Amino acid sequence: MIRFTIRDVLWLTVVLALAIGWLIDRRREARELKWAKDEIGNLRRSNEAIMAGPDWTVYDKLLGDVWNRSEEIRKRERELRTIEGQRPN
Repeated sequence: MIRFTIRDVLWLTVVLALAIGWLIDRRREARELKWAKDEIGNLRRSNEAIMAGPDWTVYDKLLGDVWNRSEEIRKRERELRTIEGQRPN
């Protein structure tokens, strides 16, 4: 008949606790990794949809038109200041 001392039972408890803790941690890490990969995939798909959508090209064109118009206004203001500076008082 096999006899176990209290020390043997305590060692077995420590080893089992460490093994179970390690397994729980590995499962948690695997779930977090899967969630992160899924989230990255979702972000990539949504980013591709935004960049490929017709709304983005319209927005880009409008932004370019506004920028060009503001440059024209600044140029015209400089010309007017130059003309006003040349007028005799």
